[in-house]
Amino acid sequence: MQRRTVLGGLAGAATLAVGGWAARRGPTAGDSVGNAAGDEDGDGSGGVPAQIETIDAPGSEAGSLVLEEEYPLVVTFFATWCSSCSREMSDLTAAHAEVGDQVPFLSLTGEVVGRSVSRAEVADWWREHDGAWSLGLDPDSQVMNQFSVIGIPSVVLVDADGEVVWSDSGHVDTDALVAEAATVADNA
Repeated sequence: MQRRTVLGGLAGAATLAVGGWAARRGPTAGDSVGNAAGDEDGDGSGGVPAQIETIDAPGSEAGSLVLEEEYPLVVTFFATWCSSCSREMSDLTAAHAEVGDQVPFLSLTGEVVGRSVSRAEVADWWREHDGAWSLGLDPDSQVMNQFSVIGIPSVVLVDADGEVVWSDSGHVDTDALVAEAATVADNA
């Protein structure tokens, strides 16, 4: 009886470990907006909203942005309560200074504005952390899910064809992001 319990526990742990590895890998090169998670037929209807609400903040205007028209694009995912996201902003600012004129940046928060945080609080956080590019909302995590992002902070680089060509999670490798974004810009 104890042997079955131990074997069952080991099998469960192995399943969790493999599932955790697969979930942590995030988007891979070759994923695209049209065929990323949730869009088996590849028609682009896999959950990316046609428009993303943007917030009035430094480098960003209140309104909306049509995601499909913005490729190539660097998309970052963050939350105002995330200390790693706060630390990463200086690296993203440095990367934006180097390649932001060639490849636009968009940062998205999945926080529920109006319930957990206000637009003004997000804009204040953005200002405090020297954000200087488009800032939007992803309250239902549709974009996050589309790019198979499961944690924050995360960064995804999408080429002109809408394919994910590079991603990073945890803390951005600024040099790698700049190099990859420059290559995408050259090929656009």
